[in-house]
Amino acid sequence: MEKNGLTESAAAFLTSCREKYDRAGHAPVNISSGECSIDLEGGTGKYIYGWTVYDGSALFLYDLREAMGKDSFDSFMHFWYTDNMNSIVTTSQFLDELYKVDDSDAVQHVVNKYMRID
Repeated sequence: MEKNGLTESAAAFLTSCREKYDRAGHAPVNISSGECSIDLEGGTGKYIYGWTVYDGSALFLYDLREAMGKDSFDSFMHFWYTDNMNSIVTTSQFLDELYKVDDSDAVQHVVNKYMRID
């Protein structure tokens, strides 16, 4: 949206994602077990899984871009996509490649905000 000049739409989408992720309680994804720490029975309603997994993922990528800088993020994502298209990959593989490019405290903070690694 930003690239196509839809900055207001992009900002509204980001705000919506943050609101839904906040309502979901910021349940981090446990990448060791591939599970999400979500109380589907209690919590904030039937949409809590989607808010955590989908909106949380959008926020993770946005915050990662902010931490890495746009050019570095775009370069990494282009590499990641071309190297792994049509493949099955894990979050651990993604993080391994990410840390080869940027293992700064800012990137670590973003990862720790959205993921729990046991």
